[in-house]
Amino acid sequence: PLTGEVRLYYTCHAVAFDQGEAMNTALAVLKDFQEKYEYYHYKYMKRDSVKYYKDEKTGFKWAMYQSYVRFTR
Repeated sequence: PLTGEVRLYYTCHAVAFDQGEAMNTALAVLKDFQEKYEYYHYKYMKRDSVKYYKDEKTGFKWAMYQSYVRFTR
């Protein structure tokens, strides 16, 4: 909250990943942050991205949606 920067990571199993759901969840989290800390505007510091990886211990495939935002007052 001090810097106004939010780095959001949404992770789930790759087979259950839906990018639309990840985006909606990210927007809801950003809105909650904005209201809680009384910020007015925000801008994306880089494009949202999706990365897929495999956990070597369990063998599960995961998807991670990442968003990087800076809020201003």
